[in-house]
Amino acid sequence: MHTRSLVTNGMLPPSRPATLSARGIDALAVAVLVAGCLLVAGCQAPGDASLKPMWSSDTPRAKRGKSQVDAARVPTRDDIVKIVQFWPQTPWLFESDRIVGFKATIYFVSGQTDKGAFVPGTIFIWIYEYDRAPRGRHKRRLAWMWELDEHQAEGFRVTRKSIAGYYYGFPLRWPAEVKLEGKMVEFQFGYQRGDGRIVLSSPKRFVVPVPLGYEPEDDATPPASAASQPSAVPSRAPALPTRGGRRP
Repeated sequence: MHTRSLVTNGMLPPSRPATLSARGIDALAVAVLVAGCLLVAGCQAPGDASLKPMWSSDTPRAKRGKSQVDAARVPTRDDIVKIVQFWPQTPWLFESDRIVGFKATIYFVSGQTDKGAFVPGTIFIWIYEYDRAPRGRHKRRLAWMWELDEHQAEGFRVTRKSIAGYYYGFPLRWPAEVKLEGKMVEFQFGYQRGDGRIVLSSPKRFVVPVPLGYEPEDDATPPASAASQPSAVPSRAPALPTRGGRRP
């Protein structure tokens, strides 16, 4: 999985999500199911131990319950038209006196089945932070992003299917130099289909709480100037459009 800052180069989503036609998804049913699934459903554990889902299950295939599936054997679908996201009441990952990441449940909705599906393309997750600007305004800038291909995203597939389809459980940690405590942040998920189209979720904003006892370092380096070494965006990934000549 590529984890990198896109301040200098890489892929950015358009300023507004592209509008794609889709049949509705039963959000109420999904919300009820997700509340329980986050507690009992398993994800396949990714290779990187630092990114292992908190609700992952290492249950051997032979001992899985009837409602569990072998996520690696479920056919993928690329006809995604919508991304539906569900956030727990407390979406943060804690380590000592710091908030080091987040967790969310994500459905990539197929246009043909109108249900969540596992996907073969690239999944993007962007985090923006809002800095104070003159006249009481805020300026948005990219803090960090993740890019997962099909193999890398397999570890986040939830091994329990709901009536709304298959879904992913994402607990992700940002690097140590990204310090977001006390800031307003915005999350957005994206999926790049095989035909090059980018499907985006609605942005979701939070104010990151400041844990009791947390003391920021005086010599902290802003993420924008961090010496990250991002990998090149895959050549098949098209440049995303911007509006009015501005980056989102």
